[in-house]
Amino acid sequence: MIKIGTLCRRRHGAKLTPVRNLCQVVSIYNHRDIDPECPESVAIIGMVKFVLLSGDDIGRTFKQKRSDFNHRWEIIDEPAINTCENETTQITQDKQNITIYAEIAQLVERNLAMVEVPSSSLGFRSIL
Repeated sequence: MIKIGTLCRRRHGAKLTPVRNLCQVVSIYNHRDIDPECPESVAIIGMVKFVLLSGDDIGRTFKQKRSDFNHRWEIIDEPAINTCENETTQITQDKQNITIYAEIAQLVERNLAMVEVPSSSLGFRSIL
């Protein structure tokens, strides 16, 4: 069962890259797909919104159909990975650190326009 805050990793497949990306589920919702030619015809599509925590697109948020998400991602099951208390505590701390890094990445994206870089003759100038 997928819940908000669940950590998942990409499954291996023939067409997928060998890198196993990590993601965290941000929200789960139902999307209405209304046919413009027939307003009485409505399809409800389960969606998952998640943020990548590793790989090239770290910090980016994606949306995917719930069935596709279940096919392409697997939930990281903490008790099955480690049974010792010390290792479980370490995983919990790592989970918190990953969440913090994802929040930092989102803040960096939002504040990118405010970042200034040094210019050779003018001192500082804005990127955008």
